[in-house]
Amino acid sequence: MKRIQSIDDRQKAFEVLANAFQYSKGMTWMLRKPKCERSRRSILKFFYSEAHARNGAYITRDKKGVVFLYSQSKTSFSLRRLGQKLHVILFATGIRNGIRSLKYQQLIRKIRPKTGWVATLLACNSTESGIKTAFEIKQEIFELADRYKQVIYAETTSFRACQLYKIIGYELYHTEKHPYADLTIWFFRRDPKPYNQSNHNQKNIA
Repeated sequence: MKRIQSIDDRQKAFEVLANAFQYSKGMTWMLRKPKCERSRRSILKFFYSEAHARNGAYITRDKKGVVFLYSQSKTSFSLRRLGQKLHVILFATGIRNGIRSLKYQQLIRKIRPKTGWVATLLACNSTESGIKTAFEIKQEIFELADRYKQVIYAETTSFRACQLYKIIGYELYHTEKHPYADLTIWFFRRDPKPYNQSNHNQKNIA
């Protein structure tokens, strides 16, 4: 797993994300036109820019999996991203859903503890190779979290993702009814384990 840096990495990452979230109700509820691919890509690009600004956009070595992982203490405000957010609200979600999306994020932040790392938009295909990719992502981000003694938090509205999080070692600590869609929000955490540096290669998320 490596940070997304090159243009090729970025293009591959968007392909993986677009395929993974094409029919995701956890995303389409925000869109003014749920079937509009351009709107989905606008939101994904905004999420990517937020993660990239925090040095937290990663792609697997085989370029079949993507995850955004970053510390909650890292800020990402800039005029450029403010402009991107306004563009998403005006052209992808619409003002009504844009406001709802902001309130939804406020709800997430209210429930989620304020320290630790956040893992978002874990994306891979649903084939056997995709499951293998998900476990590769899990192994590497857990190793990083153990090294830096950080709790990882993740949220999902996908039942499939919920089951996957449980299988790979996350603990469910809260559930909440989605305020704007017929969905459940599952809140997960994964506490760090003792880390033996001699057994791992040096990695850095700072």
